Amino acid sequence: MTIAIGTRCQTGVLLYADKKVIASDGVTTEGCKIYRTRLASDGFLALASASTDAIAAEALAVDIMGHARMVKEQSTIWGAVQTAMVNWCKPYGRDLPSIQFLMALRTEEIARLYLLQPRNQIVPILAKRAIGAGGRVVDVMLDDVIPDDLCAAFVAKVALFNLAYMVRRAKDQESRVGGGSKSNAIFLPHRGRVRWIDEIELMLAEDLAATVDEQLNEIRRLMMGLGTLGPLDKQAEIFKNWIITASNSFTGKIEFSSLVDDDVGESESQGAESLNGGSDEPTGES
Repeated sequence: MTIAIGTRCQTGVLLYADKKVIASDGVTTEGCKIYRTRLASDGFLALASASTDAIAAEALAVDIMGHARMVKEQSTIWGAVQTAMVNWCKPYGRDLPSIQFLMALRTEEIARLYLLQPRNQIVPILAKRAIGAGGRVVDVMLDDVIPDDLCAAFVAKVALFNLAYMVRRAKDQESRVGGGSKSNAIFLPHRGRVRWIDEIELMLAEDLAATVDEQLNEIRRLMMGLGTLGPLDKQAEIFKNWIITASNSFTGKIEFSSLVDDDVGESESQGAESLNGGSDEPTGES
């Protein structure tokens, strides 16, 4: 089922997913598992999937987006999404594939986060959520890395860096998450242009995030060394310098320039009508 994580931040909602795709026969490939489409009245919907059957998840995502696009009044979007899930699930009977989505939805200039669980469940997420096999790795640290009371205060790039850290942990510790594979992420602001995050920026963030655990392990060893590792004040000064150096390094290297709003056209609409829409952005292929 791999992993997808969503979180609120100061100016919108972020979705982040690895690119490992698992077919119903167990064959693994790589592809984008984030899908998106424009809605009426400047609304927008994006889905990040975690599933044991990537083809089924993609088909359901297309149905959900198709129903959502037909809605003229944003207040009725919930019924459309729920109808799409229920109708799509009917032919499966009791043999429904294991599928979950995180849904970022912007209506009336507010972006919100939801969990979709077929056949018909739509659950509001107040802060953040992880789904998929990698969610077991992430769940134990989620509240520490992105506390509920700070979630909405994080600027987008800080929230994104923290998501990169957790996805990297999941890739390292869960075999069904896309090991060294790339990742995708999308940002839905409350207002303005929806942005895909550059894959190279995500790879850099995940690589840098790996160094965080190395330094935390060193600090843990010092704290639990019961004074046997040398004078504490001297060791603490070393770690202080490490923290300052690492923080300055992260600040200099983690820019997430694709988060910066600009005057580029409404690129989020490209490819929304079709998974093969000719866009050079990720298209939700699985």
